Amino acid sequence: LLISDAGTLKRIDASFFQNTPVFMASLSSDTSISDATVTKIPCNTEWIDTDSAYDNSTNYRFTIPSGKGGNYYVHGSVRSASASDFDSFYLYIKKNGSDYLFNGIRNEFRETTEINNIIPLAAGDYIEMFVYQGSGGSINISGSSSTPFSTHFGAFRLI
Repeated sequence: LLISDAGTLKRIDASFFQNTPVFMASLSSDTSISDATVTKIPCNTEWIDTDSAYDNSTNYRFTIPSGKGGNYYVHGSVRSASASDFDSFYLYIKKNGSDYLFNGIRNEFRETTEINNIIPLAAGDYIEMFVYQGSGGSINISGSSSTPFSTHFGAFRLI
């Protein structure tokens, strides 16, 4: 792509206009979550990961690659697979280990909570997704290959 800058032609690579890096991962099977504990969600099935920046096997985090800092649209969803009466069901996005985004609901059964926002991230920053539930006992959060996006986590850089 060529652009004119005060009469001087400059070349810009098409990758400059792409919303990358981008990743999307989901939970492959139902996972038990303890009561009254903030627990990282192990989204272990990658659907897309353009820059190999999401770790889907050990720490389940997205780390911003070198030279890819900017504003990122971050989204996530978690669904309970347990029919429980909840006092609380919260979803967190943590940036570099600290709470950054939070969403919670209080309802009766088949809880689903979602989160999305724009987060400024620099190279080396990382984001992770956590859940907290207060049902009085352990529950399962929903995940499977047949309904892969009932619990998911993703982000992409805005251009």
